[in-house]
Amino acid sequence: MPSPAEVAAMEEDVQAAITAAIDAVEAERTSADAWRDLGMVYGAHALWANAEAAFRRSAQLAPADARTAYYLAYCMAVTVQPVDATAAQFRRAIALEPGYAPTWRGLGEILARGGRLAEAREAYRMAIQAYGTPERAAIAHRELGLVLLGQGDTAGAIAELEAVMRVRADDSVTVRQGQAEKARTASDKAAALQETLVTYDDKQQAMLDRSARRRDIERRIRDQVVVGNSASALEAAKRWEAQHPDWPSIKVLIGEIYGHIGRADDAKRYFDAASRLQELGYNN
Repeated sequence: MPSPAEVAAMEEDVQAAITAAIDAVEAERTSADAWRDLGMVYGAHALWANAEAAFRRSAQLAPADARTAYYLAYCMAVTVQPVDATAAQFRRAIALEPGYAPTWRGLGEILARGGRLAEAREAYRMAIQAYGTPERAAIAHRELGLVLLGQGDTAGAIAELEAVMRVRADDSVTVRQGQAEKARTASDKAAALQETLVTYDDKQQAMLDRSARRRDIERRIRDQVVVGNSASALEAAKRWEAQHPDWPSIKVLIGEIYGHIGRADDAKRYFDAASRLQELGYNN
């Protein structure tokens, strides 16, 4: 567990989240769910060594739990542990839940990292199959394309990378070019989209949602607005405001949401409230 000094240096909300998760484990030390939840809280705050220890304990208590098996593999991947050990953990998670696409994709990433391209190729193909729809599978298509490019399969790489472009309504890589140039163009364009491709990883998102850091909460709320869930974003922001009524940044965020949905008077009211708090010396 993190030292008292480490915890004391964190934001108050983060301290409270970690303390509550530790208390739950202390109250029932044989609860696999409590250990998994503790690992999720640690992972949400990038305390990966602590997260891994918690997930390992959860896995000991509930070896058939696919979520814990996946979280442990995810931790091992993030901390760049040996390829063989990490791949084996992803395979254990797959055995427990073979239809969960992000586990196949994680296995593909680890195998590609270790230069085991033939195995990575098959893992990515299984991920594409498990994702189902073209939109959900786009990120796996991109990664498979790069593996095929690394294997010298230019035509196969182009087919996979153009699948990404079609999802993004951008098929400009299909112009007449030499095959090698065409592959490079497809690779460059797909790489440029990497940060905007959605992973559709419900387990990872559940972990990230345990973060109590202000910047993470703001990002999650703004992400909801971007995808059209303004009502949910506003509800979440109001809950956060109730916890921290003297934080100007929350008032600004609520004002932005009101502005986005066309409620200009409400937006102005919140922007003015934020300005008043700042004038009184409140900053966060």
